[in-house]
Amino acid sequence: MPRRTKAQTAAAEQPTETHTDTPPPPTSPPDGGPGDTEATLLAQDTAPTANRPNVKRASVFSDPQAGVRFYFDYEKHRAEITFDAKPSPEVLTYVKDRGFDWDREGKAWQKPIHFPTREVDRLAAKRTYHVCCEMVRKEKGIEQSSPPLPD
Repeated sequence: MPRRTKAQTAAAEQPTETHTDTPPPPTSPPDGGPGDTEATLLAQDTAPTANRPNVKRASVFSDPQAGVRFYFDYEKHRAEITFDAKPSPEVLTYVKDRGFDWDREGKAWQKPIHFPTREVDRLAAKRTYHVCCEMVRKEKGIEQSSPPLPD
């Protein structure tokens, strides 16, 4: 195969122009409705997750003094809690009683988020995280970071 010169390679990489008889779509609806911005946002919301970085894990909460982190893994549909150090048996019992299981591969306590009850599952998982933070802070003798959670 003959070698290409830099100019030939650059010319080959240039996009070719194609002409069609169809006009480009209008930039805004003819009735004066919402413009490109909303359509673009809607298209991004329905785009595959591979095209959107940072979609795998979101809603990260962290309490560095307690050494506890929380996030939702949207790819696997679960909530996860991680600890910097192994928590006390009381904290572990609390986490287990709230439906979290240990994931050896991810080294995190995880709880599935089921679609029909996703809002309730997310709220329960967040509450478990906040209570764990307070339990760990109390064990370490660190002042409470926020007002107590409502019952």
